[in-house]
Amino acid sequence: MADAPASAAFWAALLDRQVVTESGAALVPGDKTQVGLRFITSETEQVGRLRLHLHLTSTNLEDQQRTVEMALRQGGRHLDVGQGAHTCFVVLADPDGIEFAIYAD
Repeated sequence: MADAPASAAFWAALLDRQVVTESGAALVPGDKTQVGLRFITSETEQVGRLRLHLHLTSTNLEDQQRTVEMALRQGGRHLDVGQGAHTCFVVLADPDGIEFAIYAD
């Protein structure tokens, strides 16, 4: 990841959390029910597909749509992974290509 602070800022905004900066890294802390995310700056080029795919949950369809819109405003993009039109989730990628799905409960 070339810019750990920028990646952490995307996820912190999406998850409504704060970024904790570290030397060469940035942390989006978790809690008892949420995973924390640490981003480390690296010049290593990604080879192959990223192996991380996160699932976010929303309380309803309106909440899901707000989260999707926020992700798109922050630089995320839609992905087509073969999901059908009538699924309960939306698949996106963050600016670094990390895939995630937003589910509506």
